[in-house]
Amino acid sequence: VPVRRGCSDYGRLRGALEELVDGPWGEDERHPRSERTQRALVDLMETQAETATDPELRALAAEALGGLGPGYRDLAVPALIARLGDPDGRVCAAAARGLKRYDLGEATEPARAALLRSLADPVCRQEVLAALARIGVGAALPGEVVACFESDSPDERCLALAAAATVGAEAGPSRS
Repeated sequence: VPVRRGCSDYGRLRGALEELVDGPWGEDERHPRSERTQRALVDLMETQAETATDPELRALAAEALGGLGPGYRDLAVPALIARLGDPDGRVCAAAARGLKRYDLGEATEPARAALLRSLADPVCRQEVLAALARIGVGAALPGEVVACFESDSPDERCLALAAAATVGAEAGPSRS
């Protein structure tokens, strides 16, 4: 059952997600919340993603997933990749921002493919290009990135060039 605005669970859930997003923890630490809370957040994304009526709630959950820390990579990364296809660009942008925070490992190729598909959405394009600049575009320059060279936005053109500069480079955590 999706969580809807106006229900008592909505306020509690939104408060918990905001606390996760704003929590004070280091990059190499697990969030101080319990493993059960982290699993519940991932479950929220998996079960509410298609049915939640509030895209702000889905975007907030994606932000929280992106901030869980490296200890939760195996839980967060697949959910973030799935959210790149969300019909609301704000959710896609939050998922792209979240992916930049993780060493994707074996998930690099699926993440790259989902990011390239997401370039069609102008709402999330800058975050997607920034994520591609972080993880790399692969062995060849994708046409989706080349198309961004013609953008009216100087920021998008700059990010497209940064992504293009990664052609043939290995993805890695040191790239920013």
